[in-house]
Amino acid sequence: MIVINRYDDDCENEYRNLRDNYKNIVDYLEENTEYIELVNFKYEGRESEFDTRFFNIIYDDIIEKSSVMRWAGTPKGPDDSNMYKVKASKELFDFMREQKFFFRAKKGGFLFDNLESQADIAFYNKNNICLLYTTTEEAIVGIYDEKIEKIAKGN
Repeated sequence: MIVINRYDDDCENEYRNLRDNYKNIVDYLEENTEYIELVNFKYEGRESEFDTRFFNIIYDDIIEKSSVMRWAGTPKGPDDSNMYKVKASKELFDFMREQKFFFRAKKGGFLFDNLESQADIAFYNKNNICLLYTTTEEAIVGIYDEKIEKIAKGN
């Protein structure tokens, strides 16, 4: 398992490898993801057209909504956060392929490139094992999957 922080100079090469191979990683995640978890995704209908499109893609595939104090890549926090467990779909991954990366690091905290919404996202396989997660505001990608880890390391 590796954790790559966009703002850590020691992780610069790994971060670049992830960005350069984003589409390949999305393809791999599509093949291996059973469901995703979105935490702190706040959609109120006033965000951008991309937020509305993303919300419409995931809405029918929401498996459950729950209140959590901890999720992939975070310690237990003092406050509850909303988590959506969403069934993986072709439409979701097609949307992701249109993006440049999992989050917008320069402005911090935003899911994908065009969304105004903040959220952390994690991808789980059929055995409930996390393959990859982001803590978006902190610009962190955590990788538990060996194949994605090799991509990050440039192998």
